[in-house]
Amino acid sequence: MSFNALAIPHRLQPDDTLIFIHIPKTAGISFSYRLYQYFEWERIHPVPNPFVTRLRPSEGEHPAQYHPNLKAALHAATPNNPHGQPYQLVSGHYHFGVIARFARPVAITFLREPNSRLISNYHQAKKADDWNPFSELAQRLSLHDWLHHPQIQPHIKNLQTRQLAGTLWGDDPEPDDATLLAQAKANLARCAFVGLQERFEDGLLVFAYRMGWPLVTDLPKRNVGDFAPTVPSTLPQATQAALQALNALDFELYSYATLLWNQQVTDLLEHALTGGVSPQAAQGSTGYAKRIFEPRLRQHVIRFIQSYHP
Repeated sequence: MSFNALAIPHRLQPDDTLIFIHIPKTAGISFSYRLYQYFEWERIHPVPNPFVTRLRPSEGEHPAQYHPNLKAALHAATPNNPHGQPYQLVSGHYHFGVIARFARPVAITFLREPNSRLISNYHQAKKADDWNPFSELAQRLSLHDWLHHPQIQPHIKNLQTRQLAGTLWGDDPEPDDATLLAQAKANLARCAFVGLQERFEDGLLVFAYRMGWPLVTDLPKRNVGDFAPTVPSTLPQATQAALQALNALDFELYSYATLLWNQQVTDLLEHALTGGVSPQAAQGSTGYAKRIFEPRLRQHVIRFIQSYHP
């Protein structure tokens, strides 16, 4: 189903499985913890987690399962819980191909400005991480040298495109760049919601509207980096050039994701500001998608979503 063909709100049916394709360093953990509030424990697919054997009881806010790496987690994804019931939520660093494991998948995802995402990925890799065999390299290499390292590049180049194309962490050879990008765009267009990390708080509003769900906003953000953000434009020219080369396809995909995001915002604002008239019935282009949610407008949208339960 294409993005424009989706009925809004996209009400989940009992046998649907909401699948959050969690791209690393896109505020995905913060978003996942909000998703968990909507589902019963036994209907949430165990989240692949390399630290699960060390979780304290107070941290057990969702089912988790140990896997040695992401490829193993992908192969272990299963559609039903031990009681034979379909899982209703799947969340993790899966590539898009995981949806084929489920009878009625509904995919959602967040993307991020590619250079900022990759820089954040480097800083995260500098920490001890059971799923990151290259942490040692990040701890002793500069960002510039890490980006150029032959062991690193295959794992970071155009990561968002490859994950959404369904090839990252897979077993099959990857196609050429044009095919990769086309597949990633096609899969993105199948998503019921496409968020942008830079618009995370607004994304919570848009997501609740598109799913017809109440807002969940009173939770802290998770896995936020404890390092000062690096502005890509302040880096040396050679490092900027390396980032651009490694993210060439991701920039094209991010531009497409921005178009989808703008359409989602337009749909929400037109619906909220026309008293609940279907966005498909709204006439003309209002240009709302180019506006930041101003405080008064934001409060109006929140009230609309809270009262909107078709």
